Amino acid sequence: MVGSTGDLLVTSVTREDAFTSFNCRVRDQLGGRELSSRSPAKITVHEPGEVSRPVIQEKRRSVTVSEGGTVVLPCVAAGTPTPTVR
Repeated sequence: MVGSTGDLLVTSVTREDAFTSFNCRVRDQLGGRELSSRSPAKITVHEPGEVSRPVIQEKRRSVTVSEGGTVVLPCVAAGTPTPTVR
């Protein structure tokens, strides 16, 4: 399911979801072109109680913003136990 902000929500994750790749695709309403993310996202499924090292899941090397605008720099990490982000 795609949320109002464009986030992809996958519910009731199963081991089979680890074999699927997810890409972000958008359609340019003016020119009709379709754009796709450069690299697909993958889901890693852990068993409940399984310990795993922290991994940064989303990285942005460059973000463009207009002067005076607002920018959100994501810092998304996963691990078990849940890592602290600073």
